[in-house]
Amino acid sequence: MIKQDVDVLMISAGPSNLALAVAIEESGVPELATNTLVLEQCPDVKWQRSLLLQWVRSQVSFLKDLVTLRNPQSRFSFLNYLHEQAELDANLVSSAINFRADPSAALDALPLDRIAYVHVAGGELRDGVWHDTHTAPVPEPILALLTELAHRTSLPAVMLERDGNYPTAATLSAELATIRTAAGREPPNTGPPAALPRNLVRLPSRPEPSVAPAVRSELAAMQARLAEALVGLTEPPPDFDAHRVGVARSALGRKRSRAVARHAPALAAKLGDRLGPLFADCAESWPKPPGGASANVAAFVSYLGTSLKTW
Repeated sequence: MIKQDVDVLMISAGPSNLALAVAIEESGVPELATNTLVLEQCPDVKWQRSLLLQWVRSQVSFLKDLVTLRNPQSRFSFLNYLHEQAELDANLVSSAINFRADPSAALDALPLDRIAYVHVAGGELRDGVWHDTHTAPVPEPILALLTELAHRTSLPAVMLERDGNYPTAATLSAELATIRTAAGREPPNTGPPAALPRNLVRLPSRPEPSVAPAVRSELAAMQARLAEALVGLTEPPPDFDAHRVGVARSALGRKRSRAVARHAPALAAKLGDRLGPLFADCAESWPKPPGGASANVAAFVSYLGTSLKTW
């Protein structure tokens, strides 16, 4: 048996203890870090073991690592990892309008040599807040910022994002031409496509992960059964903690009740404090219907009419 005196002893390498270990590491007190010990009985680290689907290592949001919320710039946070790998999306225009940030200063701070691509899009300004809706033409300030960026570095690619309110093909083509001009690009060649060189070697497409069909089918069936258990249709799959699944089911029920309150405020006002308990009873006996909040409201009203004489 090894005897060791420590200042901080943590049992299990779960999210809280790992976050505490990171905080100690970043505290600037090396003696405390040296005298901290984390004990874990398992050979690997898995969170929520009794709730994990097979072949899944983690089902926890990266924002729940308890490091990001304390120090987003921590080298142990997922956000910082993305920053180091240049995988973060910097929305300069939204930051400039909504947070009164200087977009040129933001360009000064960005590692321009690591830009993978630039996307431009239009949006809407409502009540002084810029909403990046991707449903409007790209405004002049964004085009000017694109030109400034093109003067600073060679742009690998520029993409126009449009997610709705689509214009005609001619209007879209004209907008693309404007974007090319702002980015300092030559007009596209409108002639026939050039023949590919005979010695061109095509890269093979990335192969699908090698997973046996039986394994995929088993995973799909387990996922479906877990989803059914979370909405009260069936019992949890084997090896899942029934109590924890029940807690998650109750949380989803409360979330659905809040959606009902938002979409049917008159009904919520009439029921008052009874809304939560009544909807919990509804969620236990009536599975979640297909559809969104409107379907939830309709199912709840139907449940009230069936189960209660007066409400």
